[in-house]
Amino acid sequence: MTDQQLLRSLHEKYAEFIEAKKEEAENSSKAYYLSQDSRGIFETNIFFEFLIEKLLRLRGSKNIGTVLSSELFDIELFLNHLDHVELGKVENKVHLYSDLKLKKRFDLIFSCVAWGERIHLKKDLLSFYTTYQFKHKPKPINVRYEIIRSLESMKLLSKNGIGVCFLPSYFATFEKYKFREVLEDNNLYVEAIIRTPKNLIRRTAIETLAVFVSKTKKDKEFIMDVDSIDSLGNCIDSYHNEVSSDDIRTGAWIKRGQFTGFENWLYEYELKNLKSDFSQYSQFKFSEFCRINLIRYDQKKSISFEEIQNSVYLPRIGDGEVITSRKKMKLKEHNYIQLILDDNIMLAEYLAAYLNTSLGKKYRKVNSTGGIIKNLTASRVREMVVGTPSLDEQKQIIVNMERIKDLREKIDEYSRNLAINPLSDKSSLKKVEELFEITSELTDADKLKSLIRSGENSKIEFKETLYLCTRKNTKEKYITHEALETVCAFLNSKGGNLIIGVDDSSNIRGIDEELKKFFKNQDKYLLTFKDLFRDHVGREFFNFIDYKIIQIDGKKVFLINCEPSNREVFLDKKLFYIRTSPSTEKLEGPDQSAYIRQRFS
Repeated sequence: MTDQQLLRSLHEKYAEFIEAKKEEAENSSKAYYLSQDSRGIFETNIFFEFLIEKLLRLRGSKNIGTVLSSELFDIELFLNHLDHVELGKVENKVHLYSDLKLKKRFDLIFSCVAWGERIHLKKDLLSFYTTYQFKHKPKPINVRYEIIRSLESMKLLSKNGIGVCFLPSYFATFEKYKFREVLEDNNLYVEAIIRTPKNLIRRTAIETLAVFVSKTKKDKEFIMDVDSIDSLGNCIDSYHNEVSSDDIRTGAWIKRGQFTGFENWLYEYELKNLKSDFSQYSQFKFSEFCRINLIRYDQKKSISFEEIQNSVYLPRIGDGEVITSRKKMKLKEHNYIQLILDDNIMLAEYLAAYLNTSLGKKYRKVNSTGGIIKNLTASRVREMVVGTPSLDEQKQIIVNMERIKDLREKIDEYSRNLAINPLSDKSSLKKVEELFEITSELTDADKLKSLIRSGENSKIEFKETLYLCTRKNTKEKYITHEALETVCAFLNSKGGNLIIGVDDSSNIRGIDEELKKFFKNQDKYLLTFKDLFRDHVGREFFNFIDYKIIQIDGKKVFLINCEPSNREVFLDKKLFYIRTSPSTEKLEGPDQSAYIRQRFS
């Protein structure tokens, strides 16, 4: 059975359940309403049923055990077509604190319990489920119910068994509650950490993980950031076959214990791909060029920072604006960290500008602690590192920023006066058009650079050329066909961007060579693509794409932005493609029919 067939069978099972409920309601003259919570639970069920069935087939596991919470799963439906033991079940009911079946061992155990369960039964239970005492350490650590309950279930694995624990964020599980250390204290080991798709649980936006556990100690752990159930099958295949890449979005084996979190990895990956002066600047820790001041909240009296020259004020919570003066504060002062900078190394305006960029905001998030509400601490800030140009370069950057600010203010003033003083002479209109073209080019180039830095994923694909075979130096139809396949896949999935002129390693090659070889100018190139799209995809889908040539660092890059189509798209009226992780997949037969039914119904 293929992945698509397995997914289809799972969707059909839940669809049949819903139809049965509707029929039951109609027979009793009641309306059946499927709440958003129920829909979210069904999606979570399908995701993990797919994951478990893939593991069962690849590993040949027979004995299956589960520890489940009815808050996150529909226990009546989950794995009901497979023989499995519900651990902790007493007299047909699952008890939160019951002893698990300790004599039997299982080839596969899936554990998902209510996170942060409030312990309120007995004093000994309160201690047991909120602390953990290491065997060779004097002091216990604070943990939570889901950590201890997951540990209890993982102890029941057979020698070659695999456990899957559904747990909250990387920070909570591995940094705050030391899940890896707790496991290893019991001769259990993390084998894989998979971040599940965003909002898999509809009621919460927190990061969620599927952590694989076994009794075998390996040198490496498999890490993957799964963005959809469509890419989960490839993820499990890569894990089982020990296939690795250098990108966690396609699956990477990383030295055991060296992974430090998904946001941190993505930031480092983007920084590594930053093809600009920034990545070449001297690196300084914040502790090397600034003093840090904090003030405590006092309900009785107002406490303020001293206004000190060449200082920045960093919000402690969230990604709010970093400012250079107390007068610009939008939060109460105790919600800021004051950084007093060494003016021989760093200028306040430059540091604030960097920390307010999208990359700077990611870096602040990476270094924040906490679950849903992230908090920057003084100790974390001291260890942060920033690329630092020379003082002369910093001053020039600040001057350019001031010019852009002045330009923005002048444009705003012109906009306010336009209604009463409309432009009529051609020279003024031409200047406005030229200004618009320049600012559009700058904005487009900046946005495209950001896309390229983030690398290939389910919504971004790179191709070196649209027509030219770089090996033969000739125009080849298959190259164009592959590009159109990707466009159709984006249209049939969740949309995305095809960027032509960039290689698989995020290096900007440009389309200048094929422009020069096959086309007189850019307009001819764009017109040829338009004709190709019309002939092979269909003119009725033009509204779902936008395409343009953008110049970056002296090289031309062709960007095709695709929105999700409202109906199925076939290449040459017969070939159907979808996007799964950073790849394009062709669907045929029942798989194609099922996907179209689910996606476009």
